[in-house]
Amino acid sequence: MTIRSTLPGGDQSALRHLNTRRVLEALYDGPPLTISGVARVTGLSRPTAQAILASLTDSGLLRPDGHDMIKTGGRPAQRYRFNAAAGLLAGIDIGAHAVAVRIADLNGVLQTGVRRAVPADLPAGERLQTALTLLDQALPHQTARLWAAGVGTPGIVDSGGAVRLSVAVPGWTGVRLAEEIGRRLDCPVAAMKDANLAVLAEHRHGTGRDVSHVLYVHVGHRLGVGPCSSTATPSPAAPARQARSAAIPSSAGRRRPRDFWPRRAQAPSKRSSPAPGRASRGR
Repeated sequence: MTIRSTLPGGDQSALRHLNTRRVLEALYDGPPLTISGVARVTGLSRPTAQAILASLTDSGLLRPDGHDMIKTGGRPAQRYRFNAAAGLLAGIDIGAHAVAVRIADLNGVLQTGVRRAVPADLPAGERLQTALTLLDQALPHQTARLWAAGVGTPGIVDSGGAVRLSVAVPGWTGVRLAEEIGRRLDCPVAAMKDANLAVLAEHRHGTGRDVSHVLYVHVGHRLGVGPCSSTATPSPAAPARQARSAAIPSSAGRRRPRDFWPRRAQAPSKRSSPAPGRASRGR
């Protein structure tokens, strides 16, 4: 499939976005590259690669990473690498007996976290406020901004991030979790059943990476199960697409949400969850 077949005719903005995403994915998943290296890996022309690298470096998404030591007879070429410190991701775990927040960089590496025990009969509004208070405490001040948040909670959570049924958390049924937290944060928010997030994290980052099918069992104050297979993950469509976003510079130099959040940074809210087969307690 060619670029021409995927774009409206003459849409240079969409073409630039696709090219920028291609460069970001190459540097996110791979080693530092020179301009020529990026052009070779992505299939872009050298002038196009050079312009995109300059734009992404100005935006903070990339940073210089020394020079290529291969002798070519000229000046050593500058290398570029993805800057994981350009933004932050938040994982929020709202349970019946505790609320926890974890902060990770754009590579999904844990930066900080905080947890607070709460009474099971805490009203829904106070439970939400506790999560937001902990998030404010966990976020490093005067550093990179929060790009996206994932929220896990027990119960049946629909594709819009609303809790349709929760037996474990009194008064939690009907809470529009993604919407309520999203309107308080200046970033995309996705909410899912906590066991589904846990199995997704194990499948992508934990003990389930090398298998096709994973079953996560949560054992504590309650029992929860999350299934996952390589052909059908439990991720809801719309919120997941919205949360897989990062700031790609626009043609005017402003930063705006775009659909780029590589796989290894997708599930911060359950990154520290126990692997399948281990008991999990605390909610």
